[in-house]
Amino acid sequence: MNDNQTMIGVYFSGTGNSRYAVEHFVKTYDKAAMVYSIEDSDVTHHIKAAGRIVFGYPVQYSNYDIRKTSL
Repeated sequence: MNDNQTMIGVYFSGTGNSRYAVEHFVKTYDKAAMVYSIEDSDVTHHIKAAGRIVFGYPVQYSNYDIRKTSL
C-alpha cells in the first residue's frame, strides 16, 4: 500500500479547458498539488511518485460508439 498522499493532476487538452478543470479540482483539495500535461516528458516519473492522481481529458466523443458508424 502506498502511504504517499501527494496529489497530482494529469491532463490532455487541446484548448486549455481540461487543464483549467484539473488545476481547479486538485488545488481545491491540495494547494501544493502539481499539474502536468500528458505530453510532459517526465509525466511517467510524476505518476509513479504520486499517491493520488487525477486525470482530465476532453469529453467530446469520449463515449462515441464506432460500431454504430456506417462506413
